Amino acid sequence: MFNIFNFLKKKSNPLYDTFKSFLFDEKYVWLNSEGWYKLIHYLFDNKIKDEFNLIPIKNGCWADAYNDGRRRVISLFHLNTSFATFKWGWNFEYIPHYTSKITWCRTDKSIYTHPFELSPKFINRKENNYTVFGKFESKYKNNSEGFQKFVSDHLKVWDTLHEAIVEYYNATSSYEKMLNRLEEEQKDGYYNFILPTNSIIYAFIEKYIHSIKAEEDFQKILFVDEKVKEAYYKAFTKIKWYSNFNKY
Repeated sequence: MFNIFNFLKKKSNPLYDTFKSFLFDEKYVWLNSEGWYKLIHYLFDNKIKDEFNLIPIKNGCWADAYNDGRRRVISLFHLNTSFATFKWGWNFEYIPHYTSKITWCRTDKSIYTHPFELSPKFINRKENNYTVFGKFESKYKNNSEGFQKFVSDHLKVWDTLHEAIVEYYNATSSYEKMLNRLEEEQKDGYYNFILPTNSIIYAFIEKYIHSIKAEEDFQKILFVDEKVKEAYYKAFTKIKWYSNFNKY
């Protein structure tokens, strides 16, 4: 196997910034955040490009260009500051995000996934099943062999999740399929909890494809208050209909 541990120490390698980016405890492999992101992109940029034609646009995030009002996004789903898995979904250029006001997440810097999914193996995990990786590992010694195993564990996560990512993008390849998938997620307690905006996304997509149900479905949504509803509705009414929906 390629000795990435030694490679990191060479000033000519593409991961090298300063060696301070890679912090090694006397006993364990331990990267700081900068070093971890460098490692993640080194390991996964080409895989994600080759498999899905997505490119890195910011730390821990890969996307393609907008096509028919949406773009695919794969990014890290952080459990905390030290551990993460992958999530995958879509960003829609006509669906806003509301915090204290309506904002748009159309740039590479601001992009995020409107709907997304996680691996069922991650959601239902009861033990280590290679769905999560971290920036440190206490079971591996701070040496070349230990770091090789550390890298191998990261790659095993991708191998574990890859099939679910392929399935998701095949199942949401058209707007009609996307709506069907959102309907499934709205029946799932886990996704209702982590993605309470799925009903908003559903109505906005209906509006975009000129569904006669869009207005009715929007009005059924339980917003936290009228101010939020009014802000979303203003954006909702300005959506330009997608005239080529029948192609899909």
